Amino acid sequence: MAKAKNIAAVEIEKIKVMEEIFDKVPVGVLVLDIKTKTFICANEAIVRLLGYTKKELLKLNSLNIHPKEVLSKVKKEQQSQVSGKTNVAMNIPVLKKNKEIIFCDIERRVEVFDGRKILIGVFSDVTKRIEIEQKIIESEQYYKTIMENNADGISVINAKGENMFQSESAKKIMGYNTKDRIRKSVFSIMHSEDVIKMKQMLKKYSKKVGITIEIKFRAMHRDGTIRFLQGTAKNMLHSPIVKGIILNYRDVTDEVVIKEKLEESEKKFKDIVDNMADWIWEVDKDGRYTYVSENVKAIFGYDQKEIIGKTLFDFMPEDEAGRVAPIVKQIFKNKQPIIDIENKNITKTGKTVYILTNGKPIFDKNGELNGYRGVDEDITERKRAETEIQEKMTELKKMNSVMIGREIKMIELKEEIKRLKKKRGR
Repeated sequence: MAKAKNIAAVEIEKIKVMEEIFDKVPVGVLVLDIKTKTFICANEAIVRLLGYTKKELLKLNSLNIHPKEVLSKVKKEQQSQVSGKTNVAMNIPVLKKNKEIIFCDIERRVEVFDGRKILIGVFSDVTKRIEIEQKIIESEQYYKTIMENNADGISVINAKGENMFQSESAKKIMGYNTKDRIRKSVFSIMHSEDVIKMKQMLKKYSKKVGITIEIKFRAMHRDGTIRFLQGTAKNMLHSPIVKGIILNYRDVTDEVVIKEKLEESEKKFKDIVDNMADWIWEVDKDGRYTYVSENVKAIFGYDQKEIIGKTLFDFMPEDEAGRVAPIVKQIFKNKQPIIDIENKNITKTGKTVYILTNGKPIFDKNGELNGYRGVDEDITERKRAETEIQEKMTELKKMNSVMIGREIKMIELKEEIKRLKKKRGR
């Protein structure tokens, strides 16, 4: 009996020596008796980490400090480490006294202590590391989701123009699988007329750190059609993370086609307008010209620039302006169409011309008057013809009056002759 007590005392003393050694270690240490599956030693660091006292820890076994849902995993890891197959178990959930779960990397090593096998477990708290890693994963997933669902394509190219990265959204734009374009030159699908320009630009700006420039180029879609692309290029070759030029681009083919058709339509309209005998105009709500077609010069002798900003009445004689202005102002006030208003104007050379004005009001989205748009027709020749006709008619009336007077005189003379003859016959 006394001998057994002495052995126990010696064993306790050895364990105390072991604890003193492990207490100097800054990370948590638990020593497990492999045979009994109970802890026989715990240092101060593991006490602080798990929140137990040493006495409480020494009453527990290795399965008591892990959540139930991971016990099977912990057993396998422990057996693997006891057999020497593995040394470190990564990211193992550990249950603290207050039921909080932390994560530890547990390095275990089998040793022989006082004739029995022990498993020394060194616990490194990696909870913050896992939280950071999780945040990084979430952040990467966040930005990946944004890029995949972004209408714009994103590519990263090196100084040679080779694709280092391509977003999934780029596939939606150009039709190529991401893996098919990695390490391929962006110039291989670029329109031949744009390659030289883009190569020169790449060479020029690859030396300018952090600069962002606008880019426009044409490229061949996987289906063989040419697409117009527009966006930006940012030089991040200096970045140890990116190590490339970031291209951010979108497909503007539809916009380009619409713009070209619009320009073509505008040119046709302009050609028609400029070759019309009449001229097109627009005025603001104050009656000042904001637009006149080029053919106005053939009528007025003034260039477009000389007319823009002037009013409808600035080219009329004073008396004519006085006559027309009240009529037009009343029309503007009532927001009515301008219908067949004849007005007299003076050309740049001082010649008098007669204009027939028609126009419609222009309204904004709130129904407020913005101005008028209309057509002026040169009716000078018509007015001249009308004047000549009027003069001829007046002359004809005079002639008719003279002729009628003669006829009456002849009738009167005939009657007088008859009377005289009759008187002689008596």
